Amino acid sequence: MRANERRVFIGFGTAITLVITAVVLILLFVGGDIHAGMSGDRLRVDGVLGAGVTVDLDAVTGVELREELAPGKKVFGTDSFKVFSGSFQNEEFGRYQLHIYRQVHRYIVLRGEQTVVFNLSTPEETEECYSTLLETLTRE
Repeated sequence: MRANERRVFIGFGTAITLVITAVVLILLFVGGDIHAGMSGDRLRVDGVLGAGVTVDLDAVTGVELREELAPGKKVFGTDSFKVFSGSFQNEEFGRYQLHIYRQVHRYIVLRGEQTVVFNLSTPEETEECYSTLLETLTRE
């Protein structure tokens, strides 16, 4: 391999590395969505990068909708510009699961074997999910 070819090859490899790094950083800092869905007596909340939790609704001891939350400190997970997702710890809940959009100021708090706090992409979606959860929990 000649010196010119080697420089082109190294330059190309560097460019690819930079693009991959940029894509990963963008996904970590601004990417990610949170989804929630019920199946039978279980609620599944899917967070970012595979983080998520399944809640047995029979074990839920309390549910509330709130407009304020002090997330606390991240133990493990993602804290990007868009979402918090993973295990967090604060004074009120201790160690708990948090899966929220940071700009949506409605939070569903589920208490039971563990505390799970989540929201959806809009306040309206979060409130609708809360109403559905209440209906499901009061039927049981």
